Amino acid sequence: MGFCLVTSGRELDSKRTEYITQAARAIVDSGLHLHLIGCSGIASTEALVELKNAGIASYNHNLEASRNFFPKICTTHSFEERYATCENALKAGLGLCSGGIFGMGESWQDRMDLLYALQTLNPHSAPINFFIPNPALPLTQDTLSQEEALECVKLAREYLPNARLMIAGGRERVFGEDQKDLFESGINAVVLGDYLTTKGNTPKDEVERIKSYGYGIATSCE
Repeated sequence: MGFCLVTSGRELDSKRTEYITQAARAIVDSGLHLHLIGCSGIASTEALVELKNAGIASYNHNLEASRNFFPKICTTHSFEERYATCENALKAGLGLCSGGIFGMGESWQDRMDLLYALQTLNPHSAPINFFIPNPALPLTQDTLSQEEALECVKLAREYLPNARLMIAGGRERVFGEDQKDLFESGINAVVLGDYLTTKGNTPKDEVERIKSYGYGIATSCE
């Protein structure tokens, strides 16, 4: 099972690096045998090497959107910085977990461009998120239809045939309680629990749901 160590902030600075490395070493020493994933924003190769040496196995840093569409949703940093961090994770010898968000108003070309960028990085895991409208956000897009969301998943599987496609934020909003079509379209993992700004179902409910579709639960992330 993968366990994500998340810290808030734009960049992995020395203070946050120390915090994560201490936490990682404590988890490793506990003998739980978890696949540890760091998630702390933009990071240098040097900082990521420190995480790896402490027992972190992978780094999660989503590209989120295509190079062309990214400036329309984020002005604090660039797509190039996000892409470089993904490259740095690979240089540090970490596994890469990187995906994006669909349904923010991007075109199908933007979606293909995002997936092509991910393809060039060859992540072992790719989180697929669907945008959830929120009055606190300036985006006014409606929730994707199930049909369009499934096309996004199928497209992701086409571009990333060897990646573990992880369905994450927005799946409950788009698909409700019946999510079997997601797995039949290429999804082979789920993000359990809550997301950054929204609540998710309990791990127990998710496991029962997956089993009801006739699927088993993996015992290893390798």
